[in-house]
Amino acid sequence: MARIRLKGQASLRRSLRQYARDVRVELAREMTAVMEEIQDAARRIVPVDTGQLQGSIQPDPRTVDPNELTGSVGTNVEYAAVVEYGFTGTVNVSAHKRTMEQGFGDSDNYPMTVTVPAHTRRMDREGNFFLTKATQQAKQTFNKRMADAAQRAR
Repeated sequence: MARIRLKGQASLRRSLRQYARDVRVELAREMTAVMEEIQDAARRIVPVDTGQLQGSIQPDPRTVDPNELTGSVGTNVEYAAVVEYGFTGTVNVSAHKRTMEQGFGDSDNYPMTVTVPAHTRRMDREGNFFLTKATQQAKQTFNKRMADAAQRAR
């Protein structure tokens, strides 16, 4: 039976632990850069009315445990899912005031403010998929970027 004795085993272990830390740091940096690119792309793609949804798109990098790095890009705006995936159905519309610029009858009566009673409205909105599209763009180069980040850790 042959015996092998490895000199410098403690030094090797320290070096490997340091390399593992360096790899995690580089992967986290690169993943943060990817998520910021997804954020920027989603902000370019999303339809803008007031800018509230566009401004709410944020990356959220986080380490779940030392061996797993995760992250997300999302928004906390209530109607974001409707813009992303679309919606077909009926919604309740509360009573509100509307200014009419024209209508039937004497044009001297306009503009006029009318009260619209509460009602339901049928909606059929197509999805914009702003987050999906932005993520798909980043997905094309993600694996290579992560491999490059691991290489930089050397």
